[in-house]
Amino acid sequence: QLELEGKLLEGKDLDSAFDSISAFSETGENHEYTFLSEESLGDIRDSKLALRAEVSDLEKKLASLEWQLDLLTAQATTITQGKKSRTSAKTSATGKLARFDEELAKRSLEMNAVLGKLVATIQELSYYHSEADIGVYLSYCDFQSYVISNLACTKELNTWFTKKFEKGALRFVAKEDMPRGDSEKPRHFVVELKRINSVFAKSKKQYIEAQMEHANEEATLSKLRAQLASQHSYIHEDIHSLRRRNSELTEELKDLSLQVQECLSETVASLCSDLARLEGANILQGVILS
Repeated sequence: QLELEGKLLEGKDLDSAFDSISAFSETGENHEYTFLSEESLGDIRDSKLALRAEVSDLEKKLASLEWQLDLLTAQATTITQGKKSRTSAKTSATGKLARFDEELAKRSLEMNAVLGKLVATIQELSYYHSEADIGVYLSYCDFQSYVISNLACTKELNTWFTKKFEKGALRFVAKEDMPRGDSEKPRHFVVELKRINSVFAKSKKQYIEAQMEHANEEATLSKLRAQLASQHSYIHEDIHSLRRRNSELTEELKDLSLQVQECLSETVASLCSDLARLEGANILQGVILS
């Protein structure tokens, strides 16, 4: 009944219950009474103590398991936060990679366009160079910078004429209904305008010639730089070969110095000892008769 109700006796209640239990029990219809011996009561007490010790051990194990559960919960929380941070880092890295891919795609398209222009130019040049029997070569020069300079110079001239004559150069020259007497008056202005135009044309020609000379000098300079680079490579190769030859000659000189030292220490010493022995020898002079 206590098990069904979920109630258990503990502590003093359990001891009093054991003491109040009668030493006999009813079985069958004969109501025979069996007295418990003191030994059985001692065994019960021992089992009770063992159960109490086991309960205390289980409580300790339960506390340890609860502590381990808290530790594992903290570790799981840390792991979850790490996963979230890694996920955010991965997302940001993925976004950066996507932006890099877009930039690389744009640069690739630009490079492809430049390569296409280069291929077209190379094909055109190869076509002109393939016509060797004709001997006619066409060249193209961009005069946009010269046109811009000419427009700027014309603007400055118009400004100057406006300041001097209160009208532009074209209006001053192209006015047809000017009386003859009035045309004699500004004759020196017309002469000055012609002089300026002639100087401008001459200076423009000199400027173009200077630009061409500068381009030729740049081409010559680039060619000389290429030759200088090739000569530097040859010089570096010669320096390396001379260094190798120098190391070889140094080794040979070391070998020769060792041989000379060996000759001085052995051969010359033996010759000196032989000469010392020969100094005390008697030399016989005469003719041997046979």
